[in-house]
Amino acid sequence: MKEKTEQTAAAGPDDAGPLMTRERLLVFLNDEVGVPISESTLAKMCAPTCGKGPPVEAWWGMRPLYSRVTARTWALELLKARRSRLPLEARSGAKPKASTKESQWVVLAAAEKIQALAGG
Repeated sequence: MKEKTEQTAAAGPDDAGPLMTRERLLVFLNDEVGVPISESTLAKMCAPTCGKGPPVEAWWGMRPLYSRVTARTWALELLKARRSRLPLEARSGAKPKASTKESQWVVLAAAEKIQALAGG
């Protein structure tokens, strides 16, 4: 127990605030940090199978608790100056997706061929 107390005392003044539950973390990220993240996205990122959420500072029973400083750092590291995905048309060698009407005509033509081959 003494080690944890010394660790807390060694933390900087910015980290002196109370640890946050995931619910408070969501409000903190949206309101104070300005990162628009939804509850479901945060839950997915924090899931053990994904492991891309902010680092857990401590555990209260089964509840993870987060530090303001590490949560802010984590969120700001996710920000990028540019979009990471290009539209389909901009990718090299990709063809634009056919419209719904075109794809429906292809399906109808294929169905007619199958019917003709079956002798009906």
